[in-house]
Amino acid sequence: MDDDEWLQEIQEVTGYVLIMSNYAHYISLTSLRIIRGRTLFFANPDDHTGFSLFVSHNYKPGSLTVGLKELQLVSLHGQSVAAIPSPFTFINPLTPTVAIWVQL
Repeated sequence: MDDDEWLQEIQEVTGYVLIMSNYAHYISLTSLRIIRGRTLFFANPDDHTGFSLFVSHNYKPGSLTVGLKELQLVSLHGQSVAAIPSPFTFINPLTPTVAIWVQL
């Protein structure tokens, strides 16, 4: 079994999912159906905005080719989606975005 193969087996998360500082080209969470968000991740404690899925800083500083390019979340359903600036896509490194699913 590959180091990250176990991620494909996750179907449900009670709290939050934090994907940060990862240089893999893709993360395969293909069976993940729901993130309940009973506990939320707060990127900025002063903001009081909590996330059930937070994706940030998944790239090698100074590189346009090393880092996360794809999240495989084909089974995930959420109540709301917000797009925030984040170094996620390498198509245009000046205006990258990532989708954040917020389970309310």
